Amino acid sequence: MLFINPHLPFFGPGQVYEGHVHSDQGWNFTGYTRFGFPLPYVGHNENGGWVSTDNAADLQDVYFETFDDPARPLAYKYGNGYRLATERIDEILVKTATGVETRSFTMRKTHHGPVLGARDGKLLTLRMAKFESDGWLREWYEMTNAKSLAALKRAMTPLNMLFGNVMYADRQGNTWYLYNGAVPRRNPRFDWTKPVDGSDPATEWQGYHTIAELPQLTNPKTGWMQNCNTTPFLLTSEGNLDPKRYPKYMVQEGDNPRGAISREILASTPTFTFDQWRRAAFDTRVKRADSRVPQLMVALKEHLGSEAKGTGSSAGHRLLEANEELARWNHRSTNDSVAMTLFSLWHDRISRDRTTNRDTTEKQVAALNEVLDTLERDFGTWRVAWGEISRLQRLDESKNEKFQDARPSLPVAGVNGNDGAVFTLYAAPERGQKRRYGVAGGSYISVVEFGPSVRALSVHTFGASGHPDSRHYTDQAEL
Repeated sequence: MLFINPHLPFFGPGQVYEGHVHSDQGWNFTGYTRFGFPLPYVGHNENGGWVSTDNAADLQDVYFETFDDPARPLAYKYGNGYRLATERIDEILVKTATGVETRSFTMRKTHHGPVLGARDGKLLTLRMAKFESDGWLREWYEMTNAKSLAALKRAMTPLNMLFGNVMYADRQGNTWYLYNGAVPRRNPRFDWTKPVDGSDPATEWQGYHTIAELPQLTNPKTGWMQNCNTTPFLLTSEGNLDPKRYPKYMVQEGDNPRGAISREILASTPTFTFDQWRRAAFDTRVKRADSRVPQLMVALKEHLGSEAKGTGSSAGHRLLEANEELARWNHRSTNDSVAMTLFSLWHDRISRDRTTNRDTTEKQVAALNEVLDTLERDFGTWRVAWGEISRLQRLDESKNEKFQDARPSLPVAGVNGNDGAVFTLYAAPERGQKRRYGVAGGSYISVVEFGPSVRALSVHTFGASGHPDSRHYTDQAEL
């Protein structure tokens, strides 16, 4: 059984569509693709399926280059000598307020890559993994044709799908995770998070790590794995990969609240029925509330306990009522939850505060008061249900539409990924509007059971058509 929940943008180029491709030669694959892609590339065939989520595999490096010979302006230091950069002038059409202008740009390139900037008198070049290779499509096609785990591994061996976690399951009962990426093999004595000296031959890449050298896990004894754009070293609750086995430059990301709540759900449920698995895809327990709400309530108790700021004032009475609303909350997001509105807006303000003392009593209470003030200004009351704030609205980009409260939209119980729930919807504020509108989140959700026959359900954010007059423009949104 496989739960697929890619975390992708769902507006503009990120719009997700679903399709089923079939040929008499045996190609039989269903899943999602994005606008402009010629085939679905994440999904399942009759034997197995997989999901891909973005990872942060380190696939590029910046080099500082030393050009110090006035007589040879294209000469840059390398080892005990010099190499010559290439230079060309390109003319580019630029749209301006007065029309289209032709402008000339000088492009310079070393053997590491193009010059993109300068720092401390040195030019900076960028080297990108497989920048001149033929791309992802052949590998994706071979993956969709794979009828076994071994075949999928063979398809992915070239590592032309440059990055992305891949998690797989099949009818034979196999599960497999790969921290996929075309990761350059580097000298570990350098700090690859910073620009390195392009004149030192020791900073050259030594090819790429093979697929066998990447973090991967097959059939853990727990019976389950998860990844929500998180570290490959916290896939399950027992038997995880040892990070010491891999170079430090390979994996950049850590854990996040969605990964933490996913592990809790999976570890606490020995078996799932198909319907339980389907419901789990839309679980709205808010992980961060478990720790952050008690902290806020302690701050409110301390604030309200002082004589000068007691509950006798109108401001103190409002804070007391908000505290009681949060105290009754079960830490689940629902469309009718006022507590979810208070927590999410407050947590967003606290999270955006980058000061070291953001969790002081004064900061926490001030942030909550700002939320209450904003809600009362926009809605006439701070008791605003989450579904009134968090909305889903499809834009017709051919008309350059913007989100508008006056246009039809749907309430969504999903939450910001920083709040930490499986059902994720990043709802952003829109200038001049009171509500927030989804711009990213769980854009394609599929539940697949591999048995004697395949059983599958799926839903994506809006609909299969990009034409506003089509009945399929938003027919999946309510689902």
